[in-house]
Amino acid sequence: MALWRLVEITKATSSSSSYSYLGILLLARMVIDLDFLAIILFFGVFHDTFNIEIWALGFLISIYSIFTLFSPIFGILSDQYGRRSFLNLGLILFAFSSMLTIFAQSWIHIFIARALAGLAGRGIFLPTLLAELGDFSTYEKRTFSMGIVRLSWPITFMLGIPLVGFTIENLDWRLPFLLMGIFTVTITAIMIIFTKSFENKTLSRNTLTLAKFELIKNVLLDQSAISGLILTLFAVGSIQGIFAYFSVWLESDFQLGETEISVIYAFMGLGTLFGTLLATGFGDKVGTKTCAVLGLVVAAGGMVVLSNFSFNPIFVIIWLVFLGTAFDFSMTAVPALLTQITDATGTILSLNQALNAAATAIGTAISGFLWIHLGYPMIGLFFGITALIGALIGFIGIRVKKPVINT
Repeated sequence: MALWRLVEITKATSSSSSYSYLGILLLARMVIDLDFLAIILFFGVFHDTFNIEIWALGFLISIYSIFTLFSPIFGILSDQYGRRSFLNLGLILFAFSSMLTIFAQSWIHIFIARALAGLAGRGIFLPTLLAELGDFSTYEKRTFSMGIVRLSWPITFMLGIPLVGFTIENLDWRLPFLLMGIFTVTITAIMIIFTKSFENKTLSRNTLTLAKFELIKNVLLDQSAISGLILTLFAVGSIQGIFAYFSVWLESDFQLGETEISVIYAFMGLGTLFGTLLATGFGDKVGTKTCAVLGLVVAAGGMVVLSNFSFNPIFVIIWLVFLGTAFDFSMTAVPALLTQITDATGTILSLNQALNAAATAIGTAISGFLWIHLGYPMIGLFFGITALIGALIGFIGIRVKKPVINT
């Protein structure tokens, strides 16, 4: 049904040129997501090649997240000066980070490259991309456009990571970074040459006359904006908390090896695909707030069930697909919802991206404490309640600026 609805909307609402643009943005996001998801596959290689201690490899993720926190600066600037230059800046810096990794001679170069990748990919490019989709799409079709581009996540999860793993094991670990760098430069050239007509197509004129602090004030003093940010903070922190020690739990409770665990992870990717397609097909029809809140409520239940009622790996897979579907149904709608709250879309989406990085760190820390002292079932219970609280805050506090018009 979701796929049918997707085709129906496609035929009714968009030109071929618009879909070409969405396709280009999808490809650009795929390379950013691949770099983010696949980095853990390089830990063993970095340890052997650059003599980085195993315990220190986690800082590669930390430094990536820290530089993501610069995203509000670029979100505000994109609200004032337009999206396109910052999309291109993020892609160019990302390509440079890939090249730096290829020619790295020490662990210092690797850490610098990861910091630059975090700044470029999730500090500049991703929040600007979401704001661009909000500008580019009509008000009633924002979830659809964002859902199309969010398909990058499950596609990368299910196809990109296995390909990178194969390349590392059988060819050369530097090759994925070379291909990502070349691909990013190519996409940037296409963006500059062939998509000029879409630049600032529907960018709010209201934000162009506002000072930087006025943009921040418009978001931070708005009840709906704060409620939306809290919803995503609690949601991302909860899902990160659930999965921070997920593989350790599978290994300790079910005696699974790395191969079996990687296969189980793939089912999470399948769930995210289902959730993204459902939100893309139906999100604009039922409303972004409904999708965000309802999906998170169901995901909260899935977190509790996954950690407390998985009696064997088959049950883990079932609940994992269920959780992935519910969570991505919510998270596909959230960026569109945030663009319906305020005209300062770049500002709120970049703040949202920074909070995602903070939530990742906080959720991981809390999960570690609970794992050591209370065990995995309590992790599911704690973060299930946390996600439910986030959904409740969003339900009570968020008011969209306009009614969603069903078509």
